[in-house]
Amino acid sequence: MNNAPSPEVKQFIHEHRVGRMATADTNGRPHLIPFCYAYCDPFLYMALDRKSKQVPIQRLQRVQNIMSNPKVAILIDDYLEDWTRLAFVLLRGQAELISEGTEHEYAITLLKRKYHQYKKMGIDQCPVIKITISSYSTWKENATPDLNF
Repeated sequence: MNNAPSPEVKQFIHEHRVGRMATADTNGRPHLIPFCYAYCDPFLYMALDRKSKQVPIQRLQRVQNIMSNPKVAILIDDYLEDWTRLAFVLLRGQAELISEGTEHEYAITLLKRKYHQYKKMGIDQCPVIKITISSYSTWKENATPDLNF
């Protein structure tokens, strides 16, 4: 990993509920989606649940992109009209799909613990995108060096 996250950065990631994941296809065309996640450093987990999908999970653009190009970027941010309180964490890493096994079960448990909606959705059989984070970049308006953020 290029740089280890500080406790403040880990807390920021844990406390947030939504991130944005960028993938790219084999031609470099970007694809960006919001997503819910569970964090267990250095991993993020995202369920490929069944809500409002127009195509089978395997045909989702993010899944096709990850299968051909596993490099992803994740943005978790605070945007407020008070611009003195803006902040973000940019994560880069490698994504893969996991559909079974102990790690899949663990990821599902983490996701259900964070999002009560998942408890009613039956996501136990859904694939999970696992992102292995390789670097962290942060920015915070008016940050002081001792904040480590």
